[in-house]
Amino acid sequence: MPLLAAIVATTGCETARKPLEPVPVTDDTEDTDELLVDVARKTTALAAVFAAAAQVADPEQLQTLSQYGIVPPRSPAIDEVFPERRALVEAVRLWDETRKRAALAWLLENATWSTLLHAMAIESFDSKLEARDFGPSMLGYAPHIYANRASLAPLLRDALEDEAIRRIASDRVRQPEGFGHEEIQRRREAMFRYLRIDDDLPPYHAFYATLMSPGLGVNASLPDGSILFVVGPHVRTEDALLVLYHEMARPPIHRILQTPMVAAALASSECAFAHVGENFGYVTWRSYFAETLVRALSYRLQGAGPQPSPFIYEVSVGQTLMAYEQGELGFEEVVLAMLDGFREYVCAEDARGPIACPAPAIRLPSGTCLFLPGRAASDVPVAIYLHGMTEFPSLARLEGLRFVQAAGDRIAVLLPLGTRGECAWSQENERQLCWPTMPDRVDAVQALAASLRDDLEAARARLGRDEEISSFLVGFSNGAYGVDRIAGITEMPIAGLAILHGGGERLPGRDGGAVPIFLCAARDDRWHFSTMETLRAELDAAGWPVEWREHEGGHALAEDDPEEVVDFILRAARERSGETP
Repeated sequence: MPLLAAIVATTGCETARKPLEPVPVTDDTEDTDELLVDVARKTTALAAVFAAAAQVADPEQLQTLSQYGIVPPRSPAIDEVFPERRALVEAVRLWDETRKRAALAWLLENATWSTLLHAMAIESFDSKLEARDFGPSMLGYAPHIYANRASLAPLLRDALEDEAIRRIASDRVRQPEGFGHEEIQRRREAMFRYLRIDDDLPPYHAFYATLMSPGLGVNASLPDGSILFVVGPHVRTEDALLVLYHEMARPPIHRILQTPMVAAALASSECAFAHVGENFGYVTWRSYFAETLVRALSYRLQGAGPQPSPFIYEVSVGQTLMAYEQGELGFEEVVLAMLDGFREYVCAEDARGPIACPAPAIRLPSGTCLFLPGRAASDVPVAIYLHGMTEFPSLARLEGLRFVQAAGDRIAVLLPLGTRGECAWSQENERQLCWPTMPDRVDAVQALAASLRDDLEAARARLGRDEEISSFLVGFSNGAYGVDRIAGITEMPIAGLAILHGGGERLPGRDGGAVPIFLCAARDDRWHFSTMETLRAELDAAGWPVEWREHEGGHALAEDDPEEVVDFILRAARERSGETP
């Protein structure tokens, strides 16, 4: 799948980035020790219940328990490294059959993944193994089993009545190298540096659950808001630490997948799920992609390259992450590029659905996304944002979303998408989404203006406005040239222009006279700073009301650019309506 070069080379969505704020390491050793004692007791009791059920199950029942990881596969190597596993099985052999059959009956009635049962035992039982009203993991996946948790409580308590089981639990409190609190903190900081996002997640803890089925792992949410990562046993410590990274990566990845932009890209790329054969229980495209991404990310955090995988997209995702490491995109941006790539290169053309708009936008018939202010005032200014050159629709949307977020409830915003082939001055740009800016594309510019006027008519109707809308045209990079062309050769009604890091030509006179123009340039932009200065001089000489901004940096939207454009639009709109600023 040809994603790599395009992702690394994408320039239309570069952004200024804030440095990562590391999470301080706090001295909470005592609290951590109490937590480990509690988790060791609960997971040991649960392992004893699992072992008891396995000892009286018939072959068919044993198969059911095995498919959920309740009965682990035979592994002499694991048992040799962790002798407590054999010790627990031998201790349970001494239980009477009634206790064992009670354990089997509960597990068959409430059959689900052993990892989820571990999460429920940790979350939903207090230190005395009484059921409590807390358990987001099980509530999210199997609320009917969560409702039966109270009937599991006596089985867990009975297990810890056995002195041998209590002794095994006590021995498991001490954690191996790599699972200590400070080590977890260092790994956490390294992960967020890799993701290039701020760390605002709750505290992390980890527990090496040597009695769990080998290779498994699960997240448990604790009542104090912190997250516990539970990792099953491995012969090699580095493999256990890989699973730990796997679990640590889940919370930030799931948060990223919930953003409006990524949610829209997931919806647009769902056609890629049709190519998945074995889905390993991940029955939606979102869950399957999330697991694929977490798996590939875990290897990169561990320093390993893409690995052979039964998840069909994992190698491509891993290769894309390697390219991401060499580029400047943010992690959300590279995820959007992946999803757009799946839609473009994996899905058959006739299977692709429309490119979705991020919530709460309205998708217009043209494909343009319309963002209306929450207060729905009919007299708000309306702006059209033309994105920079990029191969991926979601990155174009994400760029425009920065302007939408700055606008808030003050401006209605239209985000159209460019078309492929308009940047064909070089072969490598033929697949980029661009605007018709070449001199011989006059008809295409007129067609674009007509389409945008249709979008404005849709916005007018939804705003309940009687008169035709004169919009503010805003563009970045290639989009800035598009703004220049629309303003220069069409009769589209315009209230003002904002040209960001793009240059352009001196605008000829327009019916209705000159409109206010906002020009923004970066001093280190080797492509466009000089052309922006030339444009400014020509507009000044022609008598256009120009507002000029320049700042340090290269060819990218600076952090303050969207807000400055919004302020310009609001000032211009007030002056246009005759209000005093």
